[in-house]
Amino acid sequence: MGRWVNDLYQYLSRKEVVFTPSASELDQGVLGDEVTIKRIVDTVGTDKTVTIKLRHDPVNGDTTSYIFKTTDVIPGNIFIDLDPGALIKDTTDDADLTINGPIIAEPDQQIFDWGNGSGVLTIGKGLVYVGWFGAVGDCTGVGVGTDDSIATQTAFDAVDGSAYSTVIFPPGHRYRVSNTCTINWSGKYGGSLIMNSPMTPDVVVGNAFEILDGRYITLDLWVRDGGTLKDYSIADPSDAEQAFLIRGIRDATIDVKGDNYKGRVCRVSKEGAGEEKTSKLQFKSFNTGTSGTGCGQSIYIDATSAFGGFGDMKLFYDEYGPVFYETHDITIQLMDTIFQGNSGVVVSGCQSFWADVFSLGDETQTVDLLTINDGSLLHSANIHINSLFANKGKNGVVLTNIGLDYDVGSLIIDACMTRDNGEHGVYITDCRGMKLGVDSVEDEIGVEIVGASSRNLFIDLRSLSAKKQALIVGASAYQLEFTGVVQNANRSETATTSAVDINSTGRDIEFNSFTIEEATGYPEYLIDIVSSNNVVLNGGHFLVSAGATIIMNNAPKVARGVRGYKTEATGVATVLNGNTTIAVSHGLDITPTSVILTGTEAETNALWVTAIGSSTFTINVSGAVSANRDVYWSANGLLSQD
Repeated sequence: MGRWVNDLYQYLSRKEVVFTPSASELDQGVLGDEVTIKRIVDTVGTDKTVTIKLRHDPVNGDTTSYIFKTTDVIPGNIFIDLDPGALIKDTTDDADLTINGPIIAEPDQQIFDWGNGSGVLTIGKGLVYVGWFGAVGDCTGVGVGTDDSIATQTAFDAVDGSAYSTVIFPPGHRYRVSNTCTINWSGKYGGSLIMNSPMTPDVVVGNAFEILDGRYITLDLWVRDGGTLKDYSIADPSDAEQAFLIRGIRDATIDVKGDNYKGRVCRVSKEGAGEEKTSKLQFKSFNTGTSGTGCGQSIYIDATSAFGGFGDMKLFYDEYGPVFYETHDITIQLMDTIFQGNSGVVVSGCQSFWADVFSLGDETQTVDLLTINDGSLLHSANIHINSLFANKGKNGVVLTNIGLDYDVGSLIIDACMTRDNGEHGVYITDCRGMKLGVDSVEDEIGVEIVGASSRNLFIDLRSLSAKKQALIVGASAYQLEFTGVVQNANRSETATTSAVDINSTGRDIEFNSFTIEEATGYPEYLIDIVSSNNVVLNGGHFLVSAGATIIMNNAPKVARGVRGYKTEATGVATVLNGNTTIAVSHGLDITPTSVILTGTEAETNALWVTAIGSSTFTINVSGAVSANRDVYWSANGLLSQD
């Protein structure tokens, strides 16, 4: 792979002045009898740029060790260039070593044998490779291969608290981890963790990598295989396995890959005491699984506010969907998923949540694809989704307890297409103040609204070929407004099932320009309304072109201008010579609430109506007419609202 330097700019500008210490010296941290690293450092000072060359002669063995028993600091003007086989080593004397200058070595070349005592190794600038600390990367499966935990932790420890430091896992490897490894930037800026190869945790590691307390951080994370499936719908199931814990990281750019890891790939948590606020995170990409290699869960977030966002999320065949819990200010550009087994996307108690495109699928009709509900302390609010596709879930979208905070906005979904979901396209419980545009195709039930859902809930529904009802409104719902089109509901031909069921006796159930078309005859009614109701129909069209479907079983409270549901008529009735009454067929689909009569002759001025019924009413004249007399009538029903 060629020689690498961990500070390229300084490498290009340096002058070739090379010093070679003696490996026979027992302590490179003192002046010594011969040339030691300490003697070179003291001689050069901090002004001149030079190189210390650590040599290795294979004739003398596999390695040549340069030992530090005494604490030392190598300044930033001095390069350390190591031959393959040359090692910087500590002993039980607990010496600390700080290297502030660039290091030149192969990425997979071990150059440190550190950790024999309790002394601290610090790399103060530039980048390091885990191979420099002895990581082998020969893992071929869970628990198989060299355990690289100690080497990885040593690499992390070497950059802990160092600004602008980078740890790299070189490509072409796979690293086994048996214990938690923690990298902590201690609030410093500019750190990076770049995994060009995956790590594979042993079973029951807990958190494999903990990434803590830094600003302007770059993370490229990759886990493959391992992990244990738990109930990852909750924050902390017993014996949970998490590949990456991110906490106290602010202003970060992150990419994540997970392959066949049965634990939780990523957990993002609220900052700990004294740490940077977990915020302003930008996940550029987040990818898990293909068919047969999905993960236990992609991500669980329980931070606070100013979280950040996601670019491209492709989450395939995970057992549990991502959870966003009581975390605010989240944006998502694209989430494309296929779930299997347990749960879909869950948004709980989040406020200020914006998504451009959600494309969610299950293929088994066992998972609620998107659930938005309240958390333990907060209600979800200020949620806006531009485009949502929910295909073949148990329920496409489940909305619960949204909008219960009166002083904040609720939920808008501009375009929600649900298709072939096993129970509902959209299921709404106890929600307020929402605006939904729903296209439901071949769902078992298109939209059902239950509980005390109310107060400015607007739904534009376009339902095609629902297996049962296109729309159900529960008994306690009120202040709902619908527009849209329903076509050919009850395709399963379930007995006594209608296209639209309105069970509510609450106020203000309003349909504006709402069309119901039926060409199969499968529904019992186009719209089934309870007898005591507050349903208002404004405009629209009810059409039965085939079959025995009945328009409506009970009249709404108000109906105006509904094509196919006649609530107004006018005509002329002729009272025959010598008669005082005439029965008139009004032709309305309801019993008129008002009949107005106009006589054309003096002897028909005294007129009144009796026997107003569902099909006829009777015109009465005060006396027998002396000739055939015309009476103009106007009948209407349900034209006014209290």
